[in-house]
Amino acid sequence: MRDGPRSPLLLLLGMGCAAFAAVAQTPAPPPRQITVVVQTFLEPVQPVQGAQVRLTHLDNSQSPVDAQGPTSPRGEALLLISQAAALRSDLRVVITGAGDLAIYQPADGQLATGLGPTVDRITIELLPKGSPLLKGPAQIKAFLTRVAQPSQQVPSLQHQNAEQSQEIAALKHQIAGLQSRLTAAQQSAQAQQQEVADQKNAWAEANGFTREEGDAIVKQWALDNKDQEAALSAFALKNYPEAARAFQSEADKARELRAKVRQGAPEQNRELLRTELESGEQSANSFQLAAQYHAASQVLEEVRNDAAQAHQEAPTDEVVRDLWLEAAWNTAAARWKEGRLAPGDEGLPALAQAADDYKSLAGEYGALGNIEHNLDALDYLGTVLGMEAERSSGNEAVGLFNQAVQAFHNALGAYPKDYDPEDWAKAQSNLGVFLAAEAERASGDEAVALFDQAVQAFHDALKVGHTGTDIWFQTQVNLGTALAAEGTRVSGDKAAALFDQASQALQDVLDARPAAAFWLEAQLSLADVDLVAGRFDACIEQTRTVDYFRLPPDVIVLGDAVRLGCEWGAGDKMTALLDDRSLQAKADGPAKRSFVWDFDPITTYFAENSPVFAPGRASWIALLNAIRNGDSAGLTAALRQLEPILQQ
Repeated sequence: MRDGPRSPLLLLLGMGCAAFAAVAQTPAPPPRQITVVVQTFLEPVQPVQGAQVRLTHLDNSQSPVDAQGPTSPRGEALLLISQAAALRSDLRVVITGAGDLAIYQPADGQLATGLGPTVDRITIELLPKGSPLLKGPAQIKAFLTRVAQPSQQVPSLQHQNAEQSQEIAALKHQIAGLQSRLTAAQQSAQAQQQEVADQKNAWAEANGFTREEGDAIVKQWALDNKDQEAALSAFALKNYPEAARAFQSEADKARELRAKVRQGAPEQNRELLRTELESGEQSANSFQLAAQYHAASQVLEEVRNDAAQAHQEAPTDEVVRDLWLEAAWNTAAARWKEGRLAPGDEGLPALAQAADDYKSLAGEYGALGNIEHNLDALDYLGTVLGMEAERSSGNEAVGLFNQAVQAFHNALGAYPKDYDPEDWAKAQSNLGVFLAAEAERASGDEAVALFDQAVQAFHDALKVGHTGTDIWFQTQVNLGTALAAEGTRVSGDKAAALFDQASQALQDVLDARPAAAFWLEAQLSLADVDLVAGRFDACIEQTRTVDYFRLPPDVIVLGDAVRLGCEWGAGDKMTALLDDRSLQAKADGPAKRSFVWDFDPITTYFAENSPVFAPGRASWIALLNAIRNGDSAGLTAALRQLEPILQQ
């Protein structure tokens, strides 16, 4: 199989936070009522009034639960949580609005043993920020345990952290070359490392320490405890491969202990399975921080297989079943990440495995009547199948695209009437993304029909998406791109009308004053539309409206390349020659980097077929491919090949 053209459209990830608590039965058991008492630790003990109480999970695998109101004059607040959630061992209480106080006990607010079947009251003790007691070994260990646990929150356009932004950027370059693939993997690991650093800084600030003090406190704890806490110490010292192996060893020990107590000790069996799962997650997280994505998948697969066996041995045990489903979801997510960041065809096996995993999960959650998880699994199934298709060719690609489209249709058909319309809009927009991607591979009437379906999907998403949201902005850009792509496949008045509609869709984005990223994407996409529409003077003018002083070097190169093509189309060879030489200097100079951006396949299709680019066509195509693949050497070579053509 070979790489094929990339989709110019940005996928909208996630339909909400994936939760792994026990599936609610019908009728659902009444929630547990837990009274949280917030008070000071030092004598005389004083209740803390007016504080906000929130119950979270270490891996963010469930939506947080807020107390019914702020703490009373007695420092009390009421939490209503599900019976299953109360038994989990990864609960954490977060207190805000407590002034200059921070949580001391339990350390980091973590309820390490859960709430048990009878607990109805918990006490949270606070200390003044900056207190030496907040530097205690228990506090540092609890914090590191939380940070080493990977977050399972599904990425969404509303909640982009540094890593998620890189993940989305990587999705836009799915069929980039080997060099850009490796760069994406490395950058993903670096962004994940930055997220760990950000969490450490947030912890330091919340406890009244400077960032430098926080670094020193954590480092000293790691040096003092490297023998007793080998995994967490290595993690704290950023020795992620060593941490991964140490966490994996802890998972192996839990597995061995569970094998000895498997029969006749269900409570201990569950706890050891939970320990194995958590240690496996921490190991995989550490491997990913070291950019060792296949090793992460292998660790989680082993845990998943063990949990599956435990479920087979106790099929009626809901806790074990939920641990198995959590392990299965973790494995699917790790394989998806491995596949999309792997170079070239190397990622296809992992993507195929991830697709199988999500398909199985959709079936399991569907059978359990868990609509939220079923929809999440179908959404990810469609996403992964679409990625496979974009890296494949021929009949195999067509079949995978059809499966991806069907997965999104299945998800859309399963939405209840009262479901969040924004989530429905995301799924509808994702459907449009892969219909357009399939259309790019097709030709003739088939391509036009697929583009029509993609455009309709985007229109349907915009009908329910709220104007001005990230979902609306990206869907609007996707709509403009799809309309322009269809315009290159037809001619005459129909093509002109499609180009006009594309320009209007993108102008609507600019008129709504979006965030910088959408503003830039819409501006560059407008220039692309003018280029493929043959409106070369308008294209030149559009590239001049971009604020290049605020752009990274690779995006400046992209804008300059678009303008170069427009100048050539307008017949301004002298200016085009000057821009060619300017681009060569930028490609060879100190700003040289991986020029990976979403240079639309539409533009490449135009260069391959338009008579405007007949002179030197091979060099124009080489130029576009070099930008697509982040190949600075190839970019320089293509520009040098074009130079004598521009002088004719």
